[in-house]
Amino acid sequence: MIIPIVIFSVIGLAFIVLGTMINKQNSGGNRETSKLFVALMRGFGIAVIVIGVTYAVLDGKAADGEWSTDNVRNFAKIALLTPVLMMILVGFRFIRLNARGIGRTGALLWMVLWLGIGAYGYVQIHNSGKGWTKESKKAVTDRVIDYDRLCYLEQVMKMYDTPEAYNKAIEKDAEKIEKAMKENCAICEVEAEEVQGLPDDF
Repeated sequence: MIIPIVIFSVIGLAFIVLGTMINKQNSGGNRETSKLFVALMRGFGIAVIVIGVTYAVLDGKAADGEWSTDNVRNFAKIALLTPVLMMILVGFRFIRLNARGIGRTGALLWMVLWLGIGAYGYVQIHNSGKGWTKESKKAVTDRVIDYDRLCYLEQVMKMYDTPEAYNKAIEKDAEKIEKAMKENCAICEVEAEEVQGLPDDF
């Protein structure tokens, strides 16, 4: 986990340092375009560090290399909101460069656009975690003993849109669920293992 963190940090810092060097070379003039380019480079460097370190940390915590649904959503949120925040700051930077008239209006529209992108993306990512995830499916199949597990899960997902709805109705709809399983799923016969005793002449 340490190596990826170092790599992403070095790449991000390289962009930040490069932006600082460009800014010093153009410090004698009032070149708005150059200053915006420097702001973009610094923002990109910070975004690389934040997203890269987040990825390395979450990947290091993943069990057997498989990310949980919550970790995937958290990473997606950070990967979205970090560049969105950088772009909003770039727009704010443009306004601070004494932009007037149509330039200021364009900067405000730029900020509103990225704010909308961030809000819409966040809602979509947040809602994507609802419904039947890998973890919630496994929780259902782990309970199954008498029926084919995949068939049982398929029937449950047809009957309930979310695992929350299934968990709330599991006791109330027990007979309904059992009837659906008997009609659609094969019954698994579990044979008891024969335990042999000690020989008589032991």
